[in-house]
Amino acid sequence: MTKADPSYKSAEIYTHDRFGGAVPSGSTPLQSGGGGGTFDGMEARVAILETHVEYIRRDIGELKADMSGIRRDVESLKVSQGILTERVNHLPSKGFIFTVALGIVGAIITFIAFQDHIKAFFSH
Repeated sequence: MTKADPSYKSAEIYTHDRFGGAVPSGSTPLQSGGGGGTFDGMEARVAILETHVEYIRRDIGELKADMSGIRRDVESLKVSQGILTERVNHLPSKGFIFTVALGIVGAIITFIAFQDHIKAFFSH
């Protein structure tokens, strides 16, 4: 392919658009026809990309496994939260605790105030 060949011009335009206006160093322009339109070293680069894709697939598989474990953990946490919420709902309120404490203090004061009468009642 020579610069006079029209296909050379299209290959040159393609490479300029693709590589920011410059042909990659150590590369030759694309060849026309026959399926040989590659730059030097293309097979090695494709092999590297295939290797990277395999790693990406493996990593995605691991992420899927991790996500299913996380989903199970989240469901377990939701159940635990529901149980805890129900238990907290059955705890006595501040008002109930205050009322019981006030009643106990009142009973103790009553026993102290009427201790003589109580002794007399049980000693007969």
